[in-house]
Amino acid sequence: MKKSNKLLLAIVVLVLVVFAGSSLDLHARYKKGDIARDQSDEDVPMIKKYLPSPSYLLVEGVNSISLKTSDSFFIEYQRPEAIRFKESFALSGKTHEKITDTIGIPRCSWKGDSLLINGYDTLPGKEPGRKPGIQETNELIIHCRNISLIELRGGSSVSLYGETSPQHFPTRLLVKDGAIYVGKNENESRDTTTPGYFDTLAIRCINSVLHISRLADIRFLRLDLDSSSVVNELDGALGGFVLQCSDSAKVNMSGKNLKKLVR
Repeated sequence: MKKSNKLLLAIVVLVLVVFAGSSLDLHARYKKGDIARDQSDEDVPMIKKYLPSPSYLLVEGVNSISLKTSDSFFIEYQRPEAIRFKESFALSGKTHEKITDTIGIPRCSWKGDSLLINGYDTLPGKEPGRKPGIQETNELIIHCRNISLIELRGGSSVSLYGETSPQHFPTRLLVKDGAIYVGKNENESRDTTTPGYFDTLAIRCINSVLHISRLADIRFLRLDLDSSSVVNELDGALGGFVLQCSDSAKVNMSGKNLKKLVR
C-alpha cells in the first residue's frame, strides 16, 4: 500500500475512533444525568397509566394539568429519563453543580371510589433534603369524562379542552389557588379554528383566575367566585350562565355574553 494511502487510512480510522468515543461519552453523560433533552420537544416520551374511573378526583402538587375527554380513564406523565439534568454555575471563583429533581411517578391513592393524585415521587440520587411534591417542570394529562367533581389545588395551571363535538356530559370543577383555561389556548395549539364543546360546566374558583378562550363553546356555565378570583372571557360562545360571586370578585366579559346572564 502506498504511503499516502496508509496516511489517509490512518486519518479516517482516527476520526472514527474520536467520533465513537465522543458518542459513548455523550451517551454516558446523558444516562448519568449531565445532559437534558429539551423539554419543549414534542417527542418527549409520555407514559400512560390506566385506572378505574373515580367519582371524585383531587389533584394537588402538580403545576401543569390538562383535562381531555375520553371514555376510558387514564393519566399521562413524562417519562422520568426525559427530564433529568444538571447545571453548572460559578460561585466565589469555584464551579458548582446543581442537580434538579427528576420527576417520577404520580402518587395515586384511593379512598373508596375517590382518587387523590398528590404530586410526584422523585427518583433517588438527587439533592438531599428535597421533599417530593410540586416540581418545576411537571405535566400531567388526565383523560376522563363524567366525574362528579374534579378538585384542583395548589398553584396549578389547568387546561380544559372540552369535547370535539357537542355532547351531553356535565363537568363540575373546584379550583383553588390556580389558573384555569377553558377551551384551547391559541398560543399553544396548532388548531386555532376548531372549538372545544362543553355541555353544563360548573366552576367554583377560590383565589383563582379563569380564562374562557375564544375557542370555547359552552352551552350553560355556572360560576361561583370568591373575593380573590377573576374571570376573563375572551369572546367565547356562551348559551347562558349563572353567576354567584363576592363583591370583590372581578368579571371581565363581553357585552354579548353578559346579556345571557340568567337572573
